[in-house]
Amino acid sequence: MSADCGHPDFHEAESIAAAQAPSWSSWSSRFAATAGLSIVATALTWFVGAFAGSSMSSEESCRQAGVTYDSAYRAVHWRESSRWFPLHDRCNATYDLVPAWINPALVLLSLLAVLCIGAAVWLAVVRHRTTSARRRPHGNGPE
Repeated sequence: MSADCGHPDFHEAESIAAAQAPSWSSWSSRFAATAGLSIVATALTWFVGAFAGSSMSSEESCRQAGVTYDSAYRAVHWRESSRWFPLHDRCNATYDLVPAWINPALVLLSLLAVLCIGAAVWLAVVRHRTTSARRRPHGNGPE
């Protein structure tokens, strides 16, 4: 019996399986693409939250939402609506024009982007080390 397990198509099947297996670079690019989409989704989510309300005037947006606008509360908490994160545009102590899902989505999408970038970089380093190790000659002396 030969080394190919007695099957004439053994090497052909082996090469087909190797061709169908995803390479390190394809996984790395998939993670990079996912990170890019997460960054775009984070930006879109932030814009939805930052421009929540029906008009540029918070007082008018609160009135259109059917909520009383508390100018004394807004005067005390004036920094709250001008921060980049967490996003808030409160009409009073109990009602926020920014939807409740915005801030958790910003955290999760940002975390997903960071993890995907980390995975893409890690896979690229592994691929580089693997390919450079294959190119080095084995042994200590010149061949």
